[in-house]
Amino acid sequence: MKKIVLALVCFATFQNANAQKSDSTANKEPVYNQTNDDKIFTPPAFFETYGLKKGETNTLLHVYNNFGDGSKYQRVVDIRWTFQTEADALKWHTMNVATNSEGGTPVDAEIIIPGAKAVKAFREGPGTANMMRSLGIVQRHHYLLFVYKNIVCKVFIASDEKTNTVEVVPFAIAAVTQLKSVIK
Repeated sequence: MKKIVLALVCFATFQNANAQKSDSTANKEPVYNQTNDDKIFTPPAFFETYGLKKGETNTLLHVYNNFGDGSKYQRVVDIRWTFQTEADALKWHTMNVATNSEGGTPVDAEIIIPGAKAVKAFREGPGTANMMRSLGIVQRHHYLLFVYKNIVCKVFIASDEKTNTVEVVPFAIAAVTQLKSVIK
């Protein structure tokens, strides 16, 4: 009887160790490349049609600003994370939606970005809305998150208070259009 109990304890311990190993592999966050080719970002000419001027750029993001009074689109941050595989991109995207939405509120409207997968759309959350109000900033924040092949995209748009999220979708469509043109 002692041998059977000992054998069961050993088997259970072995099974538990394998399960933990499997869980740690399954929960491991994929790693993205630290640099991107400039060609995967939406070209500046697209943003210029909206009165946005190129600001900060690095290998993960490009920023465009419009500081004019009454501007419909005030700031766009175009972000890319590139992975080895589409599966890694989708997994990382799923694991990081809460972070990348910056605590935003999910948008009720159906957002369609042709060619994109796992599309998520958010507006500023209550904390951000309260902070902006307390600072006298009249703005809406829109977060469009999606995957195209092996690339996770985040397109953040700060707009005037009248703009709804459906109106900012062309910025995400432009991102996919650019990616389609350089990724075969």
